[in-house]
Amino acid sequence: MAAPTGQGTLGHLGSLTTMRLKHGSYSLAGAGGAALFSGSVDYLVVAGGGGGGGWYYGGGGGAGGMKTGTGFVLTPSTTYTITVGGGGTPGAVGQAQGSDGTSSVFSSISTVGGGGGGAYTNVAGRSGGSGGGASYAGAAGTATSGEGNAGGTGFQSSSPSTASGGGGGGKGAVGSNAVNPYTYAPGGIGSFTAISGGATTGYGQLSGGNYYFAGGGGAADHRLSPANASGGLGGGGTGGHSEQNGAGESGTNGTTNLGGGGGGAESQTNDPAKIGGTGGKGVVILRWLVGTCTVGVGLTADPVVNDGTYNYMRFTSGSGLVSF
Repeated sequence: MAAPTGQGTLGHLGSLTTMRLKHGSYSLAGAGGAALFSGSVDYLVVAGGGGGGGWYYGGGGGAGGMKTGTGFVLTPSTTYTITVGGGGTPGAVGQAQGSDGTSSVFSSISTVGGGGGGAYTNVAGRSGGSGGGASYAGAAGTATSGEGNAGGTGFQSSSPSTASGGGGGGKGAVGSNAVNPYTYAPGGIGSFTAISGGATTGYGQLSGGNYYFAGGGGAADHRLSPANASGGLGGGGTGGHSEQNGAGESGTNGTTNLGGGGGGAESQTNDPAKIGGTGGKGVVILRWLVGTCTVGVGLTADPVVNDGTYNYMRFTSGSGLVSF
């Protein structure tokens, strides 16, 4: 085979696929689909976000734990496990805490699901990758070291009669605290990384030229001003709001494949339809220079995107094996 030149081309040899990539490098899929290439990949691994707490004064769900790294060395004829974590279920009827998200995995790299938000009779936020926000009293959920931040605390006042939960923690910041009758508690901001290739792929929540993941959920509030606590950049859900004796609102869901926490729910009429937001499903994104990636059964992945230098592949659901 002549040495490849110029821009990348894609061709087929029977049931096998070859990819000639820019800069004169190429790889061939060998017998059984094993890639005859050994190099390294960069990774972004985000777990599922925690569910938002139910009424009353639901705390925001914590973002899924987030890890990034470069230069993860690949071994020839070796398969690597990838699992995309699910979002936590919302706190619903009975003033329940949100449940935790589940872990995402790439090979030996694992992240912890976000902690569920607290609720009225289960006031503490749950611990996780990032911690869930507490309800109007109690402790905020703690975070896993290196993966996220703690949730925030809530507030209650008898005069005027108001209360709010605490925001869920995000990768980039702790969840906000509610500190007086006139404040509410947004979720903590997430974080961004070039490994997502956002400018080319669009992966992540865009703000200020950066693409964010792992934002915390906003808390529910019953307060004097008709406003809602926003989720943190990176897919955090918005918290619900209620006026005095109002039916209130559900929290909104964390964004799928960003690992954001769900928003907390609020209802002063015990409306069973008002529930916390579901945590956003996690994601695994791999970036590499040269070669092909074979995706096994059980995984859902987007087609490879190339920005002229790197290849990017986003894994959006399931669990299975990949090889390079």
